[in-house]
Amino acid sequence: MAALITIGSLVTFLMAILLAVGFVMIGIQSTGAFTTLTTHIVAFGGGNLFVVLLIAVAICYIFGMMGVSMAPYIVLAVTLIPSLHGETGLSLIGLHLFIIYYVIMMGITPPVAVSAFIAAAMAGGPPMKTGFTAMRLAVVLYFIPFFFLFNPALIMEGPILITLYLFALCLVGIWILASGLEGYLVKVGKLSWWSRPVFVVGGFLIAFPDWITTGIGAVLTVVVVALILAVRKTVIGKPTYSGS
Repeated sequence: MAALITIGSLVTFLMAILLAVGFVMIGIQSTGAFTTLTTHIVAFGGGNLFVVLLIAVAICYIFGMMGVSMAPYIVLAVTLIPSLHGETGLSLIGLHLFIIYYVIMMGITPPVAVSAFIAAAMAGGPPMKTGFTAMRLAVVLYFIPFFFLFNPALIMEGPILITLYLFALCLVGIWILASGLEGYLVKVGKLSWWSRPVFVVGGFLIAFPDWITTGIGAVLTVVVVALILAVRKTVIGKPTYSGS
């Protein structure tokens, strides 16, 4: 009986979310507005590749709110990807993975984080807090599709040595980026408030597949680590005075 009550509460909670989002999806698809929208994505982005991709992420967010990845991916694969591939010349496989990645990730992205809400209902925790916690813990994953989209070697479309080299750089960059977001770096300890944004930027630049950005990110990271260690050494080495 307790199990039936719990399941009924969970189903009711999810239906309240899914119905509202379902109306949005049905309205977009049945009117044909989405097909018209995708044909004007590149023009709306003004030819700026980053803007076009951010619009694509926003569309993935709207369709991914249902928490079901197959149907949104099919719709986006036949409407959005051909437009992006034809106008930008990016890797076709990379674009498919880009769409799949973000459609799935939107299941833990508030305000409608269906996957996180299901976990919250099962654990008896607050839904919105669970969604933001899931997003914070997985925030690094939001950047990865841009990395392999701009350098297909990360998805094995290139020489194996370049793939291994870029993969290693991505690991280092993601480690630095996650350290800045969480406020703690191995062998350094807790990070001060001013250093955390620098680590986030430095980690992103290191992971970005370009030797200029990688070099800039590495220099930023090394300089900040050196400053932190120097400040701590100075503070620890200060003499303390006591007495009258």
